[in-house]
Amino acid sequence: MNKYAVILVSLFFIAFSRRVMSQSSGIIGNLNNLVKPIKTLDPSSSFDDLEPLKKSLSGKEIVGLGEVSHGTHEVFQYKDRLIRMLVSELGFTAIAFEADYSTAESVNAYISGTADSITTTGGFPLTKEFRAAFRWLREYNNSAQVKVEVFGLESRGYNNIANSILQAFSPLDQVHRAPLEKLANENYYSITKKDIHQVKAILTDLYARAKKSNAKENMHYLDLLNQFIDHEAERKSKYNGYRDEYMAENAAWIRETTSHKKIIISAHNGHVARNNLFKHDTMGKVLNEKYPDRYYVIATDFGEGEVSQFIKKGGKYQPDNVLYKQPEDAKVYEYYFGKLKFPNFMLNVNEATENAILKAFLSKAYKMRIIGGTDEGEFTRLAIADQFDVVIFIRETTAA
Repeated sequence: MNKYAVILVSLFFIAFSRRVMSQSSGIIGNLNNLVKPIKTLDPSSSFDDLEPLKKSLSGKEIVGLGEVSHGTHEVFQYKDRLIRMLVSELGFTAIAFEADYSTAESVNAYISGTADSITTTGGFPLTKEFRAAFRWLREYNNSAQVKVEVFGLESRGYNNIANSILQAFSPLDQVHRAPLEKLANENYYSITKKDIHQVKAILTDLYARAKKSNAKENMHYLDLLNQFIDHEAERKSKYNGYRDEYMAENAAWIRETTSHKKIIISAHNGHVARNNLFKHDTMGKVLNEKYPDRYYVIATDFGEGEVSQFIKKGGKYQPDNVLYKQPEDAKVYEYYFGKLKFPNFMLNVNEATENAILKAFLSKAYKMRIIGGTDEGEFTRLAIADQFDVVIFIRETTAA
C-alpha cells in the first residue's frame, strides 16, 4: 500500500470515528434531557421522585417488573421500592413471582399473618432484599382493608407440587397416592419415565374429582404438575417456549379466578419483555396480547458491578460472584446509559420515542444485558422500544 492509500484509509477512519462520536453525543444529549433522576434506592423512602412513573401507570393493571439478573442487590432493593409504591399508592393487591407456587404459599402465609416464619422448600428467591419486602407486606396487611397476596408462577420440580396435591386431595387410596408419594419424596434425578407415566394415568381421575367439587385451586395444582411434566419433556424437543407460555397462563389464572385484578409480575427482564426473545413468545408477549393496553413493562439495568450467579467449576455449578464491567462498545445500550449525567435514572421509553433521534436509537436492535442464572452469556440483541415501557438504570451495583 503506497503512502497515498495509507492517507486515504486514515482519513476514512478519522471521518468514521467522528461520525460515531457525533451520533453518540446526539443520543447522550437527548437522553440527558429526558431521563429522570432516581434520588434514592431506599425502599422505605418517599416516593416523590416516582411521580412521573405513577402518571404513566394510569389504567395499567398488570405490571411486569423485570430484573436484569437474578443476583444484583440494588435491583432487588429497587424492585422492593417499586412494589411498595404499587401496593400502597396504586392499589395493586397481588404479586406473582418467577418462583415455585407451593413455596409461595408459605410466603403468603407469612405476609398474611397466619404464620410467623417462611418455610423454605426451594424454588423461591428468598434473598435478603426480598425478605425485607415480605416483612413490609406483612406489616401492610396487618391494617389493610384489602390484603396483598403472593403467588408463584410455576412449579419448580416434582417434590413441592406432588406434596401439595397429596394434601389437597387427602384422603387418597393407594392407587392414586403411591405415584404421587414417589414424586414427593424422590430426588429429581431418580424420577423415571415409568414414574411419570403412572402419575399421568391418575390425573384424569383427580381432575374429575376437583371439577366435581369446583375446587379451582386443586385444579390449578394439577395444571402445575402437568406443566412441569411438559417443561421437562421440551428439553428433548426443538420447542423452547413452554415455560413462558405456562407462566403467562398462570398469571392469567390469578386474574381470572381470584379477586385480584391489579397484579405485579416479578420476573427476569427476558420473561416480562413484550415481544419475542430467544426464538419463542415471552410471558410478556402473551400477557400483552391477552390484556392489550393494560400491560406495562418496567425493566432494570446496570452499568458495572458484581452479580451473584452459578459458575461451572469441575463440571458442577457453584454459587459465586461475577464482575461485569461498564461496556465500551457503541453497539451496546449500556454504553450510552453509563455516560449520562445521572448515575441512577428512569427512562420513560414511550416518552423518549417522541424524539426522532431517540426513537431511532431505541428502535434499533442493539445489545442489552440479559443475564441469566449462570455466566453463560451477557448480552441479547433487542430493540428497547419493542420490549419495555420504562428502563431503570443503576450505574454501580453489588452482588445480592
